[in-house]
Amino acid sequence: MSFAAESASASPVSFPADTPTASPDTSTRVGSLAQTPTLVRPGPSSDSGLGWADKAMARLLRVPLGRPRATEAQAQSLFRTSIAISAVRCVVSYLAVPIALPFLGSLSNVAPAVEIVLSVVALAFDVKALRRFWLAWHSWRWAMTLVYTVVMVLITVLLVSNVASLV
Repeated sequence: MSFAAESASASPVSFPADTPTASPDTSTRVGSLAQTPTLVRPGPSSDSGLGWADKAMARLLRVPLGRPRATEAQAQSLFRTSIAISAVRCVVSYLAVPIALPFLGSLSNVAPAVEIVLSVVALAFDVKALRRFWLAWHSWRWAMTLVYTVVMVLITVLLVSNVASLV
């Protein structure tokens, strides 16, 4: 039997949960700089080895167990996007609105409405980015959960205050 036939009939290799593996998209193009492979941390294949907190978060965020559905690079990219959206919301809320409010005059209800829209968009991206960290079974998923929880609580408090100011 040839080597190709043996390797084709071999069963897939399973990896422990904490062993990073290179993702299949690590090929480099001719003429491009060599890139380091994106590391993918395989998630648990079943919930038997997980703690109650991991199981609860996976269930809450609808993260399937098994191979990760996202790479760490995708999770970090979405993290940057969601934090940038939160930063834009903060700049609008605390810099642009206070400066523009005297010029708006009778249109003072426009500012809270814009802040409400930005808050809802920021919350949606925060949830999506947090879920991406869990889909990638990222090694920092719990730290990011804490960061996103604090950010989402602050945005929710400001969202409620903006809705109250319109009512």
